[in-house]
Amino acid sequence: MADVRISDLSTISTLNGSDLFIAEQSSAGTGAVTYTTLKNTLLGTSGITRLGGTDVCSAINRLNTLSDYGSAARHNSIGRGSSLGTSVTSTQWTQIKSGTFQGLYIGDYWTIGGVNYRIAAFDYYLSKKSLSTHHVVIVPDTNLVSNVAMNTTRDATGGYYGTSMYTTTIDAARTTVQNAFGSAHILSHDIDISNAASGGVVTGWQSATVDIALMTLANLYGLTTSVPSASQFIDEDRQQFPLFFLFPELQTINALYWLRDVMTDSAFVSMGSSAASRRYADSATCGIRPSFCIYQA
Repeated sequence: MADVRISDLSTISTLNGSDLFIAEQSSAGTGAVTYTTLKNTLLGTSGITRLGGTDVCSAINRLNTLSDYGSAARHNSIGRGSSLGTSVTSTQWTQIKSGTFQGLYIGDYWTIGGVNYRIAAFDYYLSKKSLSTHHVVIVPDTNLVSNVAMNTTRDATGGYYGTSMYTTTIDAARTTVQNAFGSAHILSHDIDISNAASGGVVTGWQSATVDIALMTLANLYGLTTSVPSASQFIDEDRQQFPLFFLFPELQTINALYWLRDVMTDSAFVSMGSSAASRRYADSATCGIRPSFCIYQA
């Protein structure tokens, strides 16, 4: 077939493993190579095989599957931010109960009653206070309650435990959360919260069982020196939620919301829309953007 242009040849739409290509090697001269050999050489099938695939697409799918296996640690390191629908499915509850959290990632959210309830952490409280129940920490994108005071008086010396927020005001947010996920799916767990402060420094702690609570500065930023209290290391919420590490833009919303950190003898910390924590008198009004845990019994 001398002097035939390649463009004049008929087009082949599919290739079989035994089809031949021409190859010229400096050491062996011109010869034929099969499509299978050429493909394997170009794609590096040893690596593909180690992933459990037979080609690039199957290897990528296998890699995606592997990243969805396993544990809270793996899922706490992957941010996605996808919608999970308008309710938790039975499959999702099963994954939460088992602690595998397959199909769930940091930043994913359910939209219920017009509120985006976003995954902030997996098994954040596991082993703290001997908690052994697998769970997902949820933080809404918006305040669940607006314009409420932290305390009936300008007094923070009783810590968060001594506020009207802790005793009664947060009940309205609790009702909203229970209606959204079902009260049987809201996990009650033990934490230590402040019950005494002097000069803005926490001096006492109270063990309490909570199902919903205000967040801390540490939940948002990690350990911080904004609150002058070495005793903050006692608080179970002394580490940053992975949500705010992977999606720092979600630390702020278009409204003020309370945190449970004591700032002075008459003020607690609140978050504004400028990514800076603020000092607000107890009797001032901000919103409630709480954190809570969901689980499957």
